[in-house]
Amino acid sequence: MTRLRVQLVLHGAIVLFVGLAAGWPYNLALRRAWGDEQVRAWALAHSAGVLCGVMALAVAAVLEHVRLGDRPRAAMVWLFETGIYAFTIGIWAAPLLAVRGILPWLSTTDALVNLTYTVAGATTLGGGALLVMGAAAAWRGGRTAQ
Repeated sequence: MTRLRVQLVLHGAIVLFVGLAAGWPYNLALRRAWGDEQVRAWALAHSAGVLCGVMALAVAAVLEHVRLGDRPRAAMVWLFETGIYAFTIGIWAAPLLAVRGILPWLSTTDALVNLTYTVAGATTLGGGALLVMGAAAAWRGGRTAQ
C-alpha cells in the first residue's frame, strides 16, 4: 500500500505543478488582453489543474484508511491517476488549440479535447466510487470491499 500512496503523491505533485504552471499563461492572458475566451480557458487550466493535483494528494493522504482489497485499491489509484492526467491534457489543450471541447462535433480538435474530458470524468468517477466503497467498509469496520 505504501508504494501506491507514494505513486499517487508523485503523480498528484506533477499535476499540481502543471496546474500551477498554467498560472503563467493565465497571467499573460490577463495582462496582454488575449480576450475573454483565452482568459477563461487559462483560468480553468490553472484552477482545475491545481484542484486535480490536490485531489490526488488528498486521496493519497487517506489511502491507508480505505478498506479495499489489493486489486480494487490499485484500480482506484490507476483510475484517479488516469483521470487527473486526462483532465490536465484537456485543460491545456483547449486554450492551446483555441477550442472548448464541449461540443465535439464542431471540429476534430473539439472532439479530441472532449474525449480527454470524457475519459477524465469516467475514470475519476470510477475512482471516486471505489473510494466511497472502501471508506464505507472502513466505517462499518467489517469486511474489506472486494
